[in-house]
Amino acid sequence: MKGSTVFLSLPALALAFPGFLGVDNKEEMLTKLKEKRSEDAALEERASLLSTLTNDVSGLLGSVASSVSPDDLRPEPGYTFQAPGAGDSRGPCPGLNLLANYGYLPRNGYVNFGQVVDATA
Repeated sequence: MKGSTVFLSLPALALAFPGFLGVDNKEEMLTKLKEKRSEDAALEERASLLSTLTNDVSGLLGSVASSVSPDDLRPEPGYTFQAPGAGDSRGPCPGLNLLANYGYLPRNGYVNFGQVVDATA
């Protein structure tokens, strides 16, 4: 409380003693004070924008983190990694390749649409 009272009284002191600001006349002092006020307003605007952005990000991350169950482990028991063999087919999609490597899709890589839907669910 005491610090804010001193901070609020600084403009009044500057008006009473313009020499403290390093200026010669009141017009120059008022110009400097207006510049300072506009800089403060821009800084407050940036701080407000940053606060809004931080709240948005933490809100999104909080909703994602709260939906994850610690008991929902991947890969599930029984689905172990096996590198593709010589006769196995893999495509350009890393997600489908991962599902085939862990056995959610047939390991040979030849699948139909229904198998992909079931594996991704």
